[in-house]
Amino acid sequence: MAMVSPDEPIIIDLADILFSEGPQHPRALFESDGYGAIVPSFSSDESCFSYLKITAGLVIEAREKQVISSHASAGVYMFATSGIFLTAAAHSIAHRDSLAVNNNLFICPMINGVIAAGHTVIAPNITDYHPIGKIFHSL
Repeated sequence: MAMVSPDEPIIIDLADILFSEGPQHPRALFESDGYGAIVPSFSSDESCFSYLKITAGLVIEAREKQVISSHASAGVYMFATSGIFLTAAAHSIAHRDSLAVNNNLFICPMINGVIAAGHTVIAPNITDYHPIGKIFHSL
């Protein structure tokens, strides 16, 4: 028996950035709009965060500890299904050379696997955020 049904969303919260806004019903967004993933973001230019490059409202690239835009990940990653999550994880492993930081794989670059699989990803902007875990981000 599977712990997670193949069609259930998987939400990962790294809990190092506190915020009180964002998608209230991600399952409804997945079902109505067909997004493969949702990653809340905030404006920053500090290299201690992960970043999302956005074009026409959709995420087109994700990088760990590399400022590629002004859209920093808020550390919450919502995958529409466990299958999309596993596909994204396999993509990160297959592309370890370009996605790893200090030989470590992280969650944010998994979004590239969601995109590579043909799914759309959005990054709703949040404004009320508090990065409480910056002390852990020095690599």
